[in-house]
Amino acid sequence: MINNVLKRFNWTELLKNSLMLITGTVVAQFIPILLQPFLRRIYTPEDFGVFAVYASLLGIVVSVSSLRYESTVMLPRKDEDAANLVIISWGISFLMAVLTSLLFFFFGEHLLAWFELDSHALWLFYFLPASIFFYSCYQSVNYYLIRKKAFKVSSINKVVRRGGEGIVQMCMGVNFRSLGLIFGAIIGDLMNFISGFFQLRRNGFQFEWVKKAKMVALLKRYKDFPIYNTLPAFLNTMSLSLPVLMVSNFYGEKITGYLDLSRMVLALPLALVSVSVSQVLFQYLSERIRERKSISGQIKKTAKFLGVIAVTMVLAGYFLSVPVFKLVFGDEWMLSGVMSQILVASYALKFLVSPLSITFNALEKIRMSSIWQFFYFISILTLLFFKNLPVEEFLLYYLVIDLINYSVYFILMLTQVRIYEKSLTSK
Repeated sequence: MINNVLKRFNWTELLKNSLMLITGTVVAQFIPILLQPFLRRIYTPEDFGVFAVYASLLGIVVSVSSLRYESTVMLPRKDEDAANLVIISWGISFLMAVLTSLLFFFFGEHLLAWFELDSHALWLFYFLPASIFFYSCYQSVNYYLIRKKAFKVSSINKVVRRGGEGIVQMCMGVNFRSLGLIFGAIIGDLMNFISGFFQLRRNGFQFEWVKKAKMVALLKRYKDFPIYNTLPAFLNTMSLSLPVLMVSNFYGEKITGYLDLSRMVLALPLALVSVSVSQVLFQYLSERIRERKSISGQIKKTAKFLGVIAVTMVLAGYFLSVPVFKLVFGDEWMLSGVMSQILVASYALKFLVSPLSITFNALEKIRMSSIWQFFYFISILTLLFFKNLPVEEFLLYYLVIDLINYSVYFILMLTQVRIYEKSLTSK
């Protein structure tokens, strides 16, 4: 079925570039997938519960660590301006890492108590600022590479990251418990940044372009991104991470470990296909919009392609989750399969809508996206009223919230595309 869809797309440049990124992502994700059956037997559900909280906090901070200036790298006409935006993102990310260090120094014990984590986990979170800096800096690097259509290089960097992460986690798993998972992630992010740093120069990046006056001008030019996009991005990441943090608080680190595995497996299509399509689509749409050309045709084709995969996800996830989890990860992880069966429809809808939502950025309709992010965040907060339910019922309420909100998001995105298309015909 997917092959027939691909043929109807006639192998457009967008699809070719997406497949190049997807191929690299598949190879990169194959490494942790291959290692998961071993890691899940080396580390306990409690270890993965601690790591899930760590990763959720990382995601929350990274979403605002450069005040969204990394997403502006794609927008200027001149590479010189894009280079200055990369350096701006690095500087803001460094300051955010420092602020995070101070936060954990003064309030770390209170955070551990809220997440129902043992006191031994406190010192693990002192590694978080390093993760924030390396991960955040690479985001702006990757946007520059995508801007230059260096899709192959971007794919290679993903393989480097996952390879380094997996090797360290396996080697440290026997003696270092949660630290092995966290330190492996840090090493992976560091290797990713180093690899991307060298690729910048190979793709035309010139540090001589970086000027103080130019950076000040660009900070002002794209001020709408930190003003109108930072809070929505923060709320969006909070909305995605809060269920994990709530489960940690309501049910403890062991149940959080089960949810971590479920989320990791369900998020694979997002990691393998959706993110790559989003990056390439952003480059394509930005270019088309600068030239005042139609974008609706490609939006529809992309939606059909993603929709076919989303339906397949739901069917496979509902019928196969429990037996596959028991077979691959062991009987101890069967609850993760049950969780996946509940949440698969939510992740399938996110798989469809998330890459297309980059249209809001390309059209610079950030405020519309911001309004949705706010209401989605409020909806997620209502889960606080269901803390006394069994975890399966808690996840069912989470599913309903996601299905409603992402359906609305999809409709809003299509509405903005129609408005843009009408503006083309009216001139």
